[in-house]
Amino acid sequence: MIVQDIAQSIAGYFDFLIDFVSGPGRAFAPYARSAKVSKDLTLFAIVGVGIALAVSATGGALELRDDTSVVLATLSKLREANPQLLPILGVLLSMLVAAALHILVWLVQRDAVSGSVKDSINAGLAFSAMFVPLTAFAIAVLLRVAGEPGSLLPGVVGVALAVVAFVYFALAMRGAHAAPARARAASSPRA
Repeated sequence: MIVQDIAQSIAGYFDFLIDFVSGPGRAFAPYARSAKVSKDLTLFAIVGVGIALAVSATGGALELRDDTSVVLATLSKLREANPQLLPILGVLLSMLVAAALHILVWLVQRDAVSGSVKDSINAGLAFSAMFVPLTAFAIAVLLRVAGEPGSLLPGVVGVALAVVAFVYFALAMRGAHAAPARARAASSPRA
């Protein structure tokens, strides 16, 4: 029974991940404006942390070399922290940023925010379910491939991750705060 539950959780994670990457609005349809922190999205973030830890352990992502590049120098500073905590800190940071952004927008322009801060936390959970393992994988590949000092590859990967983070975090926030599909269908004029 436990093995079947784990298999269903992992399958659900990959279903959500594929939907989130291809269309965040569609992926958020069951969770939009739910006004409660989703058990499913929490589970997906936990699965993402597990994948990131597995990639880090098997991919050598934590075997940082001395390098003059800014990206690898920053990563080597992160190594001073407990490396197994980094994916968990990534999830917590995503949730914190989402909640802080929600509160900031609410303070500046109250009618610009639809939904609750719990919906924003769902956005942070969904974003980190995708971004935490992606970052671990990118770091693992980067550290295996980029061995030459002065290589542009770490910078390119860093910029690409930053763009993905910005775009998908914004899409996650939008999806979490969108009106549920059934509410949109009920309010749309019929031809």
